[in-house]
Amino acid sequence: MTAVLRIAIAIPVSPRLVLPRLLLPVLVLPLLILPLLVGCPGGGESLSGLNDDAPPAMLGTLERHRADLSAPQSEQLQRIDVREGDQVRAGQVLAQLDTRSADAQLQAATAHIAAADAQLAELVHGPRVEAVLEARARLASADARLQREDTELRRLHGLLTRKLISRSLYDDRQLSRDAAHEARKETQAQLQVLLAGSRIEQVDRARAERLVARAELQHAQVARDQLTLVAPAAARVEALPYRVGERPAAGAPIVQLILEGVPFARVYVPAEQRAAMAANAQVVVTAEGHSRGLVGRVRFVASEASFTPYFALTQRDRGHLVYLAEIDVPAAHDLVTGLPVEVHAAPARSPRAPGDH
Repeated sequence: MTAVLRIAIAIPVSPRLVLPRLLLPVLVLPLLILPLLVGCPGGGESLSGLNDDAPPAMLGTLERHRADLSAPQSEQLQRIDVREGDQVRAGQVLAQLDTRSADAQLQAATAHIAAADAQLAELVHGPRVEAVLEARARLASADARLQREDTELRRLHGLLTRKLISRSLYDDRQLSRDAAHEARKETQAQLQVLLAGSRIEQVDRARAERLVARAELQHAQVARDQLTLVAPAAARVEALPYRVGERPAAGAPIVQLILEGVPFARVYVPAEQRAAMAANAQVVVTAEGHSRGLVGRVRFVASEASFTPYFALTQRDRGHLVYLAEIDVPAAHDLVTGLPVEVHAAPARSPRAPGDH
């Protein structure tokens, strides 16, 4: 300050000066204030708000967990029951897609399970009494035909012995008699199948088909229910990309929600600060437009860098690495989502001397 006063005193004052002497304090005053600001302890810190020795701030945004309710299949949007900015509760219906195609599939699955149940019941109960009686009647008819063929064959055999008929006529009748015998065996086997009932393998197969039919019915019911979009938890409607009458593609978000819960800061940690940002570490979060710092706790830090150079990582190259981190900030419940934030590591406490109290 003495040097500055000397400079001020050394300024010549002459009547020949264009500026009047009254302006001299105006010129000298900045020279007196400047060293006070620069040399004052803590003056630089009061202007910048940061300590030169402290690591740089980690930048990011304040976020909340989101949920996108998407269209399970491409169907026409029939109804939207909410508006952007509405608060919704868990289980509240938000939108409705066209269900005509899903209703048809549900009816088909219901009919399939009914058919599977009927087939299983038929195999378990066995053949009807009428089917058994019919098989017995066919067997009796086969017995009568076989008896008639035997009688005719014996008669022709006597004629052949007396050489009254040709050998070919006798052979034809013998073939007819053999066919009647085989037909009788086939009819008898059919009757035995009916009397034995269903095989255990057939019953097991029918039961498996019934389980498949029931699974198809459940799948059709779930697909039908998914066309009604319901809020998974308490949230606020952020955006409605589609309007009633449009047909969103399968997987397209129809309702975008911001879930209620603890807000968190999503920041990128430089490589030189990665070791200090461990899980559950306490940090200070400052939001844009709010001078008061908020206490946050590190919940997640990525183990892989978000940016990795393709060349060898030298000491200079490692400075380009950043790691995604998420920090819970419970006190930021009244701040809007997407607000820029700065995160600083909490200052470490100096250890006490043995004699301090």
